[in-house]
Amino acid sequence: MVNILYTVSTALGARVGILENMVVSDAVRGSGIGSQLLEQALIFAKEKGCQRITLLTDHDNTLAHTFYQKHGFDLSTVVVFRQTLDF
Repeated sequence: MVNILYTVSTALGARVGILENMVVSDAVRGSGIGSQLLEQALIFAKEKGCQRITLLTDHDNTLAHTFYQKHGFDLSTVVVFRQTLDF
């Protein structure tokens, strides 16, 4: 499963995507399903006019880092801050 959220980058002045929640079942990891899923998500994003895809992973998720780098993603210099909003 993969989600792509759309927004507009003020830096690019264009539509961009945020790839969220890419999940592949442990039972099929290593079979190529994740690569196929990511490739189709990127094709879909391009068809929708996205000029960039950004994604976040946990700092210690080195398997995901390796996977995304294998598929052309580069480590960004952006630092992420967040605040949990309690209701």
